[in-house]
Amino acid sequence: MTTDAITFAPPRLWQSLVGTLFVIQLSGLIGCSSQSQQRGLKHPTIPIKYESVVQVEPAHKLTLAILPTKDSRERSEGTDLAHRYTYRGKSYRFTDLRGLKRGLSNELSGHIAQILHRKSIFRKIVLVNNSSDATDADLILTAAVKRARGYVEDLELASTQKNTQTGTSTLARQVLAEFVLDNVVLRQKKGGELLFDSDFGWSIFESRPVGEDEDSVAAFGVLSDAVLHVLNQLSSALKESELSGAFIVQQKVTMLAGQSDGVMLTGLAGALPQGWGITETSSASVPIGWRAKPKTCDNAELRATQSWKFHRAIGPYRPKLSVWACDATVELSYMHSSSKNAEYLGKKSDGTNYFVLGLGETNWTDYRRELRHFFRLTAPVKRHIFQIKPSKLPN
Repeated sequence: MTTDAITFAPPRLWQSLVGTLFVIQLSGLIGCSSQSQQRGLKHPTIPIKYESVVQVEPAHKLTLAILPTKDSRERSEGTDLAHRYTYRGKSYRFTDLRGLKRGLSNELSGHIAQILHRKSIFRKIVLVNNSSDATDADLILTAAVKRARGYVEDLELASTQKNTQTGTSTLARQVLAEFVLDNVVLRQKKGGELLFDSDFGWSIFESRPVGEDEDSVAAFGVLSDAVLHVLNQLSSALKESELSGAFIVQQKVTMLAGQSDGVMLTGLAGALPQGWGITETSSASVPIGWRAKPKTCDNAELRATQSWKFHRAIGPYRPKLSVWACDATVELSYMHSSSKNAEYLGKKSDGTNYFVLGLGETNWTDYRRELRHFFRLTAPVKRHIFQIKPSKLPN
């Protein structure tokens, strides 16, 4: 069965129809009907509102097979019969995802297929129960949902505002949502090489006007906004990725052998681990969280390829490292008021001081030791360094 570029592989004869991706109609992935909105907490789908996209040449002329999304939520997710949640002293009504017609795993697999199809990321997309069903697939995508819920502040605790134009009551209420798609992995069907390894997420916490009888609908609506945001992130990341097999994601990487034989950041670009590259450089920088006189440190921003992470406080990010080399004439002082400070790595024999700041978990775990070795640095003798005096005066 084929609908546009999305096809669906039926289950084997002995498989139960329960909990499978059996013949999901493309139209069923678009949103919820008016009938579902009248059923309280029972919703056939998460009401994702996709934008119409003009079909163009696919970014990757490959066939992608999507397996059922694994449900790795905590047991309390979706099992609280009270359907209420207290946050910062306010009571919230939340989504009951047990009412989804196809179940959460199949629902999200369908939404992933829908967004990738509309964005023309792949030539063809198939939804299958296991990789053996995808006989003509080039790539296999698996993922797990770690968090999925929308919340709307309870009606009785919200302040009512009168809509003078329509004569109906609307309520300015707090809404919350968080959706985290974990372990998004893309492998080659033949050989199983790892081409993409990431996780994505998005949170919402804001005030919205909500009708008097729309608690459940609003909760599903705010969740759908978070889901759509995450799926757009995923599609953009996949679009710009190298998926031909020329680049393989490594679970753990190290710098290439050798040491710098020049000044400042010389040779760093050629010694970076596989999958890491320099995205930005500067010769008039200052290590984050430090004061420098003069502001003449060299800086390089290093970023991992085809790897995204999610942090609840800062949202999605690409794992990266910032490295600074400050000439011996630069005076540096630690800023205690800073929320994050670059780590002092050590000093080179010519007096150059080096710093590094890591953002998030990466596959380059031993970067401190390896950078010290590459630049031939002497590590600081004290754990905390707050002042670095110039080792020589400027000319």
